[in-house]
Amino acid sequence: MARLLLVALFTMALFGCMHGQAQDPPDECGNALYTDRGLYDDCWLCGDPHIHTFDGALYQYGAAGTYWVVYGCDDNDLNGFGVTVYMEPRPHNPIQFRIQSVWITCGGTEYGILDDGRFLVNGAVVPLPYLDANICAFKINGRIIIWKGDDVRIEYRHKFHKLRIWLKKTSYLPNTVCALCGRYNGDKKDDTDCSLNAMDANRGSSDCSLAEFGDQWKTDDPVSETNSETNSETNSETNSETNSESKSEKKTKSGSSD
Repeated sequence: MARLLLVALFTMALFGCMHGQAQDPPDECGNALYTDRGLYDDCWLCGDPHIHTFDGALYQYGAAGTYWVVYGCDDNDLNGFGVTVYMEPRPHNPIQFRIQSVWITCGGTEYGILDDGRFLVNGAVVPLPYLDANICAFKINGRIIIWKGDDVRIEYRHKFHKLRIWLKKTSYLPNTVCALCGRYNGDKKDDTDCSLNAMDANRGSSDCSLAEFGDQWKTDDPVSETNSETNSETNSETNSETNSESKSEKKTKSGSSD
């Protein structure tokens, strides 16, 4: 009975990870770019986290820090496109981890989505919808969605720490995309292979553990520092404003009582 309950809970969790809805963009984003899901393969991360690769492999990996989710294989730089996630321990279960923020690099610009729903461009908070020469970003039904032309769609449900990435099949040649979302080539068997799905400097044995596989995709890029500074500045400003308002209210009440 207990085993059946665990299976049922695991199935429900996976359904929650996979669930998503196609949405039309606001007028600011121009014409609809994402139409037929059959033209795309997707990778998703959710839970603690479970990871489903573009080729269909499913595994579990989590650790504190910033990790590449989409990265160019070998000498391919994906024309400057990449996706990282910053993971942190869950507050009530520190041995499990969750996605705290998502970072996208494209055309020399860094875009960030924090778990409180704020959207950043090169470290500055900007309102949604947002449109520039690289991407279109908007928020709908609790999801922040980013389109990069018609070849990439990124969807982050920040309240639930769920990330999903779609790549257009005809836009990326086999073995050009690597990292935690797998070596995208149609073969799920090599998605967690340290000898194939790895940065050149980190290549290891083909029979590495999942922990060893995931650890090799950790990046020293100071994304988490940017994230921490942004949160600290915002919290500091909020606390300062709150304290000022509180002092003003106390003075008003004191004056009225006299």
